[in-house]
Amino acid sequence: MSVDKVCPRCNSTQIGQGILKGTASIVPKGKLTISGSAIISSICVECGYIISRYVEKPEKFK
Repeated sequence: MSVDKVCPRCNSTQIGQGILKGTASIVPKGKLTISGSAIISSICVECGYIISRYVEKPEKFK
């Protein structure tokens, strides 16, 4: 867990990370590709609020 973020919903500093992968991956718009990138989320472990999301492999979107 990381304490560098604060949940805007409940003010908790208990933030965990999760990963969407497999069929939940994101692919570049307008490109024909079968593989994309997993989505990483920072999640408040107190209330479940998703604070941020980013792709694991941003180079795939150049």
